[in-house]
Amino acid sequence: MKLQKEEALIARLNELKGLKVLERPGGKFYFLFHMTEDMSSTDISELELSVRAYNCLKRAEIHTVGSLAELITGEKESGYSLKNIRNCGRSSILEIMIKLFLFQYNSLQPERRERYIAETVELNLRRTCGGGRTRAGLNKGVFWTHILIS
Repeated sequence: MKLQKEEALIARLNELKGLKVLERPGGKFYFLFHMTEDMSSTDISELELSVRAYNCLKRAEIHTVGSLAELITGEKESGYSLKNIRNCGRSSILEIMIKLFLFQYNSLQPERRERYIAETVELNLRRTCGGGRTRAGLNKGVFWTHILIS
């Protein structure tokens, strides 16, 4: 049942503004992630990852959504990213990022979800057209990241 809801959300994003989220090889799908204290301490098992993706994160000693977010936001500075984790290939990275996006979506109040989708569409349109905010322009606890489509 939950998988059907996730697929429906991705399909909806595909329809909005012609983003074709998972159909653009080499393209990127950007989304905002609003980190709260509760979310930061949430165990990665809540993301409902496949065994392979889950084990990749555990192998890298990433146990919480907060530590996953730190890895993603700090990858440019540290040079370490999900790609550096043994057996964490493109499919696993794509799955982790999609589950992170869905985790954010599901953590929002129902009345806030539509606005989040609209913000995500707008962010993708700005980023694909060369405009948009930088990470430094976002409030503390909020970052944008992207899913690289292979």
